[in-house]
Amino acid sequence: MLTLSAAVGVLVAAVAGAGCSSSTSASDRVGAGDASSGASSGGSSGSGSSSGGDASGLDGGIASSCLPADVSTYKPAWRKSAKFYQGACAPADLDKFRAGCLGSDASGCAKAVSPDCAKCIATDEAADIYGAVIVHKGWVELNIPGCVANGMGDPTGVRCAGAMQAVAMCELAACSANCPVTSNATLTLLSACRAAADKGQCNPLSTDAKCAQGLTDAGPVVDACFSGTTFAEAYATIAGLFCLPNPQPPPVDSGTNG
Repeated sequence: MLTLSAAVGVLVAAVAGAGCSSSTSASDRVGAGDASSGASSGGSSGSGSSSGGDASGLDGGIASSCLPADVSTYKPAWRKSAKFYQGACAPADLDKFRAGCLGSDASGCAKAVSPDCAKCIATDEAADIYGAVIVHKGWVELNIPGCVANGMGDPTGVRCAGAMQAVAMCELAACSANCPVTSNATLTLLSACRAAADKGQCNPLSTDAKCAQGLTDAGPVVDACFSGTTFAEAYATIAGLFCLPNPQPPPVDSGTNG
């Protein structure tokens, strides 16, 4: 079952095709995609390590400033999800991209996979349509709400996926500016800020997003969106759903001539 810490990571690479360059580290079914689900931020997304960052050695000023900002006027706006099974990547490309663009050595990122494959996997946080991985400033996260939306046939996010994305974006509106991520330790601070936001002004959205806990009967595709216990495992599943060819393409209707 996927935890928040397995779904997020610190970025150490310039992600090809994502329209942003910064350095990646990664972190139970994410109850709502919210930070209050109790999981700590994980280690490098390249290795899939689950080791948490220790924020105890940070300068006190950094830690003390990493608190939720006022988001009392925040209004969620749904970001669409790219389609499943785009066929832009081959199975081996998923590991190549993770190792070459989301790991500790990004020197080979530009040549790791084709541009179309890279664009399918990673999208910038400012994009109108999200792919498998969302690239933030200094860190990345898996697009679990978008995966759920696709799996439930909910392109406008009016069902649970919209609630999941709304609370995640409320958390980021509250914490991104005050909690810049440059390491596993600062990613841990960001996660703590997001949890605090869930208990504060993002709480109504956090409550709505608990609908994710009831998705166990939503079908195998939705269940796959929450699979894996490490970033590497979850990434392989979600990136595969978005970017590999459809393993079960619809039958071709040959029709009749004349």
